[in-house]
Amino acid sequence: MEDKAAIPAEVRLKILVVEDDPATQRVITRFLQNMQCEVDMADDGVEAINKILDKRFDLILMDIRLPNLDGFELISHIRAEEAETKKHIPIVAMTASSLPGDYEKAMAVGADAYLQKPLTPEQLVKVVKQVTGS
Repeated sequence: MEDKAAIPAEVRLKILVVEDDPATQRVITRFLQNMQCEVDMADDGVEAINKILDKRFDLILMDIRLPNLDGFELISHIRAEEAETKKHIPIVAMTASSLPGDYEKAMAVGADAYLQKPLTPEQLVKVVKQVTGS
């Protein structure tokens, strides 16, 4: 029986997860590793910027409520850099405590998709395939 949660093996995606909650980090990492993805973690927006400068990622999953540099500011920063480089990294904004206007704000600053936590493996597979074309 085919595992519907897996991304095809020939598409080994490199994903940066920007999340400050250790429990959520473990859950998302487990989901992504089950999908045969390579996972890197950043605890806040500043660490994420350093990792993006150091390594190429196929996708960024980002909490919008982060210490030091929130997700909205981080998405704006990444998109401004991309305007210079002409390279696009899909970004999925995530939050556990959605406030009115969060979805619209995330999309306005350049998120490719938006997920409400807690995530299910099925939601994650669907959005990863959607934004990466895998």
